Amino acid sequence: GDMEEAARLHLVTRGFAESEVRAERRDDEIVLMIDQGEQTTFRGPVIVGVPPDAAFAAASDLGSPLILSRALRDPAPISRRIERRLAAEGFTDARVLGVRSEVDGEELVVRVEVDAGRRAVVSSVSLMGIDPLGLLANERFSVRAGMPMDRAEIESEVRRLRRRYLEAGYREVRARAGFENHPESGWEVVVELRPGPTRTVREENLAGTRGHKEKVLRKGLEIEPGDVLTDTAIDVTASKVANFAPLERVDVRTYDRGSSQIDVEFDVTKKRRWVASVGAGYSTERGAQFNFGFRDDNLLKRGISADLRGSWDQVNRRLFTIFSMPPAPGSVSYTHLTLPTTIELCRS
Repeated sequence: GDMEEAARLHLVTRGFAESEVRAERRDDEIVLMIDQGEQTTFRGPVIVGVPPDAAFAAASDLGSPLILSRALRDPAPISRRIERRLAAEGFTDARVLGVRSEVDGEELVVRVEVDAGRRAVVSSVSLMGIDPLGLLANERFSVRAGMPMDRAEIESEVRRLRRRYLEAGYREVRARAGFENHPESGWEVVVELRPGPTRTVREENLAGTRGHKEKVLRKGLEIEPGDVLTDTAIDVTASKVANFAPLERVDVRTYDRGSSQIDVEFDVTKKRRWVASVGAGYSTERGAQFNFGFRDDNLLKRGISADLRGSWDQVNRRLFTIFSMPPAPGSVSYTHLTLPTTIELCRS
């Protein structure tokens, strides 16, 4: 059952490929009868019939004793994985002919015989449409002449190309890859790219700023009139403004102004002011205890925090105030001051 298989797989991973495990029930116990057999050192898979670079890519992470042991018992799963990997290396018609083992000294070598067929490569890459950002010529775009013909990887790269245009502020971006096979020279990849229009910021506004210095909040704005609007700029600006200590949250609204312009509004919501807190307790050393506090997070409309705290018990009565000034949006400086540290009003 499952227990026998789990025990056998554990032994296989340690190199006992021919181990046998049998479970028997004896009264209220289950006893495992284990025959480890001889310990085997596996090597492989050694893929024969393809160039070294393709063989290395196809065999990557398939060399564990467990995988190799299973491959000798049932070669179908590892054969499918190797064929898919060889297809990604341009050998689209590759087929595994067989999986066999041979002894080489103290090692058991697992060999995979492959009929690779002809390797398909990209002969040329052409553009249909426009590439205003010049991304196809950028080294980050990995589709190049001479690379293995891997449809899945090429289509994935074109999807990444589309995302880069969206991140740059283009809307309705259309990007797809087409393939044309030229038997004599190889495959031509045609990248169809139509970025669509961009939106330019006409105005950027702050709403809900009553009780705050708008000049301070504007330090966190990453958007200016005339900029091409991107989702990243909106997210960064909203995050910087929202991280200002006196604010609860920031809501972003956009308003289209024609086909190519847009207004952006950041609506801020303030935290509550002058929050009071009280607490009480009792201890055998100090008797009854009473604690209180008053806190405000936006003095002088600059976000200066004042925290008045007090405690009262049979031993001490204390009062102290903590002032702090958080960094303005987009800044990292922070000021923290306790004035004075402790005032003892009375000591018994």
